[in-house]
Order: sequence, then structure tokens, then C-alpha cells
Amino acid sequence: MLEDTDMELVCCNTIYCPPELLLSRRSDKTFDMWSLGLILYITLSGSDPFYPKVDEDLFRAVLLGDISYSNEAWNQVSLNGKDAVKRLLVVDAKQRALTADILQHSWICGDHATTEHLLISQNRLGDFNKRRALMNAKFAERKQNIPSTPQYPVQCNRKFLPVKKTGLDAVRYAKRREYPAPSIY
Repeated sequence: MLEDTDMELVCCNTIYCPPELLLSRRSDKTFDMWSLGLILYITLSGSDPFYPKVDEDLFRAVLLGDISYSNEAWNQVSLNGKDAVKRLLVVDAKQRALTADILQHSWICGDHATTEHLLISQNRLGDFNKRRALMNAKFAERKQNIPSTPQYPVQCNRKFLPVKKTGLDAVRYAKRREYPAPSIY
């Protein structure tokens, strides 16, 4: 992505939507840094950063930055690893770490890597993938009841939204049309 370039079209799974998208703000490269933070969170802990049942609760948790680092899985993660994730999952996009910041972070550049808890992490990540596969299967079953319109085409478990529309707008649209808002679980 070019510096100082706004995105024209947003394509994401609702779980990876950053706060600025939910607030109808134009997005730039910090959008992807939020998603990277979520991917690192999942990879390091093998757990979800959010546990909502419906999109509205997910959006609320994202906007508040309500992310837990205290579960059992995080006890196994190094302080440097936790710090890298926390620098990416900052609600204020202006304060969020950028690519250069993360590439220079001691967690990436340092030689502190350990394989001590590798097997535990691999098992947790395997469990996470099984839960996600089940969630996707449930969504595929439910999406048959959700209409696909030019404004909100539904494809797999992703929503394609014009920048001026947000995930919250998609949920409101579904409710106005008396269709169930897609649950993330």
C-alpha cells in the first residue's frame, strides 16, 4: 500500500475489523496493522481475543479495546511477544505501531526465541483452528438466510463494504430487512 493512500474498498472478516472502520473513518495502512495484531494474538495464544456471540458485541469490544491478556495461554507468551501484540492492538490508529516499528521490535529482531512452550502453542492453535472451522460451518449454514444485494454482497464469511458503510451499517441493514444479523459464532 502506498503511503498516505486511503482504501477504496474494505474486505474483511468482521473479527478483524479495526475500530476506525467501525467508526466510519477512512482507513489506511494502520487497518492492516490491527489485523496483524489479531493474527499474532491468535498465533501466540491459540485463543480468540474476543468472545462475543453476535457482531454488535464484537464491535463494542473492538471499540473499547476490550482484549484479555490474562488467560492461561498468555502465561506462556514472552513479555516481548505480548508487547508486540499490544502495540498493534491499539484502538487509536495514530498510536498503533506501523510496519517499520514492528520489524524493529525486539520480539522480531531479538534472539530471545525459545521452544520451551512450542508444543503447547501448537496444540492450542490446532484447537483454535477446529473451533474456527466449526464456526465457519455454522456461518455457511446461516448465510443461506441472508440476502446478497449489490450494496452488501455476502460471500463466505466475509463482508465487502464500501468505505462509507461500516460493519455496524451491515448489521442495521440486516435488521431493517428483518434478516438475522450474521453471528460470528
